[in-house]
Amino acid sequence: MKKSIQKLMIYLLALLMCGLVFSITAMAEVLPSVTYCTHVQNEGWQNYVSNGAMSGTEGKSYRLEGIKIKLVSQGYDLGLAYQTHIQNIGWEADTGRGWKTSDTVSGTEGLSYRLEAIQIKLTGADADQFELYYQVHAQNIGWMGWAKNGESAGTAGYGYRLEGIRIKIVPKGSAAPGSTSNAFVQPSAVEQLLNKMNGNWIYQNSYGKNIFRITKTSPTTGHLVYEQYVGGGDTMEFDFWINGINPDGTTTLYMDMDSVIDYGITPNFSTIPANTLMDQPNSIIFFKAMFTRL
Repeated sequence: MKKSIQKLMIYLLALLMCGLVFSITAMAEVLPSVTYCTHVQNEGWQNYVSNGAMSGTEGKSYRLEGIKIKLVSQGYDLGLAYQTHIQNIGWEADTGRGWKTSDTVSGTEGLSYRLEAIQIKLTGADADQFELYYQVHAQNIGWMGWAKNGESAGTAGYGYRLEGIRIKIVPKGSAAPGSTSNAFVQPSAVEQLLNKMNGNWIYQNSYGKNIFRITKTSPTTGHLVYEQYVGGGDTMEFDFWINGINPDGTTTLYMDMDSVIDYGITPNFSTIPANTLMDQPNSIIFFKAMFTRL
């Protein structure tokens, strides 16, 4: 009798353990999952991949041009919203394009515009039960850190293309899939201004024309060649630096007077007031005159 009871207890314990294993397995199976595909230069739309696998390419220097993301919610009240930072467009939410949801295209097709950064977030009543992580492979950088829950991943202001992406959803409080440092980088406001200034600018009226030729030499400095075609073709060149940008977008170029090379123009100024007009990529104001890009 005693042995029968022991056998029964062992049998019941085995059933209990099997049930526990089944419950854990079932829980793992019903976790939500994320599936995504990218539109790649020279390749078009790739097949969908899931849960941390790479979409895109590595080592080919192909740009990502678009992305579609969808969620298998497994009965949870969950959704997705995402947007990309696109060459010549910027962040979609800052334009009429807006945030994308569930398997809609973010980015472009047929324009050859690169994706430069991305933001992805969970929506819905159960969003606080999970963490959505994503990591991008960027031109000149490689794999960057993992961003999560609507943070920016990639770059802005450098013109670097995204080449690959990984996306993964995990329970709230789980460790990140890897390092979270350096997930997104962008230049300072001064460097962005210098990136815009880099090039040739012209102002022309009935008296003649003035040309600024600017070369960025560091994140805060540049070299400027000033050509004046008013009764001649005199030129002056010098190095300059910028300390900062005012809230209204104006700034000052400070001349390095020791670097001045004079070809007929005697410098009667040591600073140049400028208005960056960051929303107008082909216009800038120097000395209150509107210059346009040559």
